[in-house]
Amino acid sequence: MVKPDPFVEGRVYISGYIRDGSIGKMAMFISTDFGATWTPSIADSVGNSYGYCCGVSTVDSGVVYIAGSGGKLYRSTDHAETWELRNSGLGTAVLYSVSENSANPDILIAGTTSYGVYRSTDAGLNWARTGMMLRAYYAEFSAANPAYGYAAYDTVFVTTDSGATWFQPDPGIRQTYAKGFAVHPTEGEVAYVCGTNGCFRTEDHGTNWAEAHAGMKVSQISTISVNPEDQNRIYLELYQNGVYKTADCGETWTRCSDFLSCGNICGIGVEPGADADILYALEGAG
Repeated sequence: MVKPDPFVEGRVYISGYIRDGSIGKMAMFISTDFGATWTPSIADSVGNSYGYCCGVSTVDSGVVYIAGSGGKLYRSTDHAETWELRNSGLGTAVLYSVSENSANPDILIAGTTSYGVYRSTDAGLNWARTGMMLRAYYAEFSAANPAYGYAAYDTVFVTTDSGATWFQPDPGIRQTYAKGFAVHPTEGEVAYVCGTNGCFRTEDHGTNWAEAHAGMKVSQISTISVNPEDQNRIYLELYQNGVYKTADCGETWTRCSDFLSCGNICGIGVEPGADADILYALEGAG
């Protein structure tokens, strides 16, 4: 997963791992020059672990999270230079997303594919499973309305109390097998989910969904990201096809020029630019 720093221009974080013989060590890769160079920071040097997701605080500069296999989640307060393990209650859950509540940064949610959503109210020191979902690959708070949040995998669940409880809207959306999820940065009722059935948009906190993939063939969508300053500018990748962009909130899409070496990416980071957005793409080759 790739996340630009909202406080420091040019600083970007990518979760991953460093191979030490047959052992993987969960690590964050940090760039301070818009991705030209990267410096690794090992979060977990004890056991075999892999970083599958990261989170960046929008409230406290320097606070970042990395999480992944074995129920391991680490927190840093110095831009990923040093780490503290914060995973009490997570067990062996594999974590694929972590999100901080912008109104109360002590509240975090984390998504898993086997145990649903976990929630912390003390900045990650202790965690408890919340809701009845079995799978929640993506779990994310709305920055515009922090009381709201979404959890998505084969359907989309919604919270209106900062993750304490969850419900499934009716009619909602089902059988999407979410491969990407994005919440509008300034309008909390707007969100996008992408999966095997294409890309869909909600404008009422997930109660109703409309197709948002005009101009492209429906395919498996690996990842989706929204420009944090302009809801209309969205980027996603069609698996084994390419990266597409929209400038009109998903009404129409155009295919970007090819730039991949391995053929597919699993994360897109968007940093707003004056004339054009600066994009960061994470793929198997780096």
